[in-house]
Amino acid sequence: MHIKSTSYLSFTISALTALMLLACGTDDQTANSDEEVVVVENPELDTEVDTDTEVETEVEAETETETETETETETETEIEADPLPEEPLREGDAELFGAELTEGTDFIAFDTLIAAPFDYADRTIQTEGIVRANCNKRGCWMELRSPNDPASKRMTVRFLDYGFFVPLDSRGALARVEGSAEVGTLSPEEVEYYRNEGYDPGVVNEDGSVTVIQFTATGVEMWNRNED
Repeated sequence: MHIKSTSYLSFTISALTALMLLACGTDDQTANSDEEVVVVENPELDTEVDTDTEVETEVEAETETETETETETETETEIEADPLPEEPLREGDAELFGAELTEGTDFIAFDTLIAAPFDYADRTIQTEGIVRANCNKRGCWMELRSPNDPASKRMTVRFLDYGFFVPLDSRGALARVEGSAEVGTLSPEEVEYYRNEGYDPGVVNEDGSVTVIQFTATGVEMWNRNED
């Protein structure tokens, strides 16, 4: 009876031991599985972080490019020059010298007249320009240039039969003239005479004469005198 009890006890201990070993093996497997899951998840986390970093880098690069483009556009806009006004500004009432200008007379822009003076010869017309120079003794002539281009060709204006003169301080004023234009030649003697009165003949021919566009005015309206 004692032997049987001992055998039964031994069998029971062996069975419990086997169960414990089996349980430990299951826990180890579970632990190993948990460790494997952690190893798998870490690369995924790293990949997500890298993706976010790349997106942020691309956004920053695009923002910097847009900022540089806007800066270049603003710089180009500042460099651009302002357009010329459609017509010269007139301040106050016009001063009149000579006869009143006739309403309805054909007006020819100065640049158009200078480009083709023969097209308007022997016609009564009006034109206007900036007084570049004038006689500094009596005011018996003046020289006009384009209102839009200080470096334009010039036109000498004389007054019909010396019936009137313009002020000696007319330089820089805006003048509208009525009369007729022609292409003429100043003799060497005339060139020297006008030089003594402050005239700049510009290009002189080989014989000392000067080819000029001349305008004989019957009347002159003038604005902004003595503003230069």
